[in-house]
Amino acid sequence: MEAVDNKTIQSIREGRGSKIFTDENIQTLRENPNQCFLITSVVNNDRYLNIIRSYNSSAIYFRNKLRKEYGMTIETKCSQSRHDKSAKLYVRMNEEA
Repeated sequence: MEAVDNKTIQSIREGRGSKIFTDENIQTLRENPNQCFLITSVVNNDRYLNIIRSYNSSAIYFRNKLRKEYGMTIETKCSQSRHDKSAKLYVRMNEEA
């Protein structure tokens, strides 16, 4: 382990942001509770298995982040097909209590 100064910590930039869970998409989910949305997909892509893993990872991260920051509870479901080499991510926000 190594000690670092505040300058080092302050130079760390924030992440690049999500291309899937954009502010606009989150707002749409909030305005339409219990409605399922196909939030992103690819078709005819040889890397569809890697993409579905990325979708799953993003879904888990944002499910936890939205619950913590906004009290939102979302359900996510990924699907993949080897026939058309597709990956899809579906999202639904549960009705807020």
